[in-house]
Amino acid sequence: MTTTPAARTLKARQLHADGLGYKAIAHELGVTRDHARQMVRPDRRKRLERARAARQRRDRGSTAGWRRHQATRAIVVLLWHDGASLKEIAERIGWTPGSLGHTMVRWRREGLDLPYRPSYPRPSRRASR
Repeated sequence: MTTTPAARTLKARQLHADGLGYKAIAHELGVTRDHARQMVRPDRRKRLERARAARQRRDRGSTAGWRRHQATRAIVVLLWHDGASLKEIAERIGWTPGSLGHTMVRWRREGLDLPYRPSYPRPSRRASR
């Protein structure tokens, strides 16, 4: 087995040029299949990351998406202050209760007025004695 990373990368590229697949290269070099693929094609990961970053920039910068986001925030705040439950609000805007709860926590950190409240009526301790 080769010892230096550069030598292993060279060996992986030679094996790939000879027609071996990533699984066979990984077995030959004693690494994972994903690592073998990265040694043979290191640029692919960078290209995928650049494409993902471009999609995020495009989506974040869209005016229609921003308006829809602001409208959703306004609906959630109004319904929350009217006393609607998390489940009712999630059904109204087409989200799951879990994703809405997580998003509300993030919005609270950003300073949005969404006060915490108990999710169920709590019995008083004095009444149970």
